Amino acid sequence: MQPGTSSQNARRPILADKPLIAYGKLFGWLAAGTFTLIVVIGFAVWVHGKLQPSPNDPWLDIAAAIPEDVLIEVLKAEVAGLQSVEQEGAFHTGKASQQLIMWLTGIDLRDPRSIMAAEINGLTVGSISAAGDQDSMVESDAPADSKLPTSELKPEQLGTIPRHREEQVEGQAPDAADEFLPELDIPVSAGLEERQKVKVFIYHSHNRESWVPELEGVKHPNEAYDEEINITLLGKRLAKRLEEEGIGTKVSDKDYPSAIRDFNYNHSYSYSLKTVQEAAITYPELQYYFDIHRDSQKRGLTTATIGGVDYAQVYFIIGKQNPNWQQNEAFAQRIHDKLEELYPGLSRGILGKNAQTGNGEYNQHISPNAILIEVGGPENTLEESYRTIDVLAEVLSELFWEAEKVDAPVLPGEIVAAATRANDGRAQE
Repeated sequence: MQPGTSSQNARRPILADKPLIAYGKLFGWLAAGTFTLIVVIGFAVWVHGKLQPSPNDPWLDIAAAIPEDVLIEVLKAEVAGLQSVEQEGAFHTGKASQQLIMWLTGIDLRDPRSIMAAEINGLTVGSISAAGDQDSMVESDAPADSKLPTSELKPEQLGTIPRHREEQVEGQAPDAADEFLPELDIPVSAGLEERQKVKVFIYHSHNRESWVPELEGVKHPNEAYDEEINITLLGKRLAKRLEEEGIGTKVSDKDYPSAIRDFNYNHSYSYSLKTVQEAAITYPELQYYFDIHRDSQKRGLTTATIGGVDYAQVYFIIGKQNPNWQQNEAFAQRIHDKLEELYPGLSRGILGKNAQTGNGEYNQHISPNAILIEVGGPENTLEESYRTIDVLAEVLSELFWEAEKVDAPVLPGEIVAAATRANDGRAQE
């Protein structure tokens, strides 16, 4: 036997095992890497869902007011083979899989409302507004704390207007879906006839916009935001003046930063869209929608001196992402022309915006008579703004009654009288 032969043979099994060990290590690293990647992706999806709320959230809230059994029946009529949970025992999947599907698709398998909100096209009429909900700095500057979470609604702030019923049983508590209804000044017991008299709705997507001269300790225009002294005062003034002219008007002074959980200033028009939709349901004869703001420009660009008196100038904003924006612009043009006739220089004109320069839609798809009106800027005073509101009410009232005369139905007696006059005229000839 040659020296060293036995020791070499003893090493061969160890050398033969090295590839297996290397493959085992590689498999272990791949498994660990795959697991880590899944965890990271899942965490990223969860964070994205928290930081970027779905634009369908308002629709989920609205659909929540519809009984579940009614929704199931509606879906069963449209989706072949769909059965209720009680009949088939469907959707009894594990909590983990349900959560994963909800993260990835936004659909809760336990709630058919989420399927309705996500898939039925008719429910996404305001999706343009929600998708393009970035506000131009030309229009308004966001307050510094606009993205901070805020407190929930207090009991006295809860809405009382039923959205899906003509009347509500006296003494019945509002259900959870009504929690964020706008505080509209109308009794719960008001009937359809009374609600049909309301033709104008005023609201404020940026309800805390205020004025430097009116706020103690505030020096910079970007800080001119306040919970109480703000643009809603102009909305109430305009509503009062229109009511005095015999025009049924309602106004929402909803404070979105305190009413919306995890309020985000960039989603202001999504929040106010829900207010507008609720108003349209509550007041079925609404024709005019005015979103009142103030601009962010310097005083020299937002003030007009007429007859030696200072006024906050008016500026009309039209969203050109609205498919029918020309109709809204034509309505704004009529108001501008009338202001120029009575108070030359009070109106700054009309500014059109798309998704790149502003919100792009401004909820104006709701009606051809829906416009955004900016009154003055952060360096104007409340008194100057009130003067402008009084003039604006005068002009809007005149245009309203002119339109009513054109659209007024002809009574049978008037038809007979007109025919008699025509016959008399022909007889004399």
